[in-house]
Amino acid sequence: MSQKLNNATIIKKGIIDIISNGKYSALVAEESSMKRCGGQGDVLCGVLATFASYRDESDTSTPLLEAVLSCILTRKAAKESN
Repeated sequence: MSQKLNNATIIKKGIIDIISNGKYSALVAEESSMKRCGGQGDVLCGVLATFASYRDESDTSTPLLEAVLSCILTRKAAKESN
């Protein structure tokens, strides 16, 4: 799907988050809360937007790293909120 969208970085949330930019993929299986709370995708989006706002536009590998770090941070925050 990512390749069809001009190598956009895509996050598929689930028990294990899958991130792909069409060339590389990553899995995030960081422990999280037992039940995903409503709005967790909104939090993930906000964290990702914050990381993206500091991006060096010349580094094309950065969006994949930003997505992975955003998934990890969101999962850790959800676990701590229990």
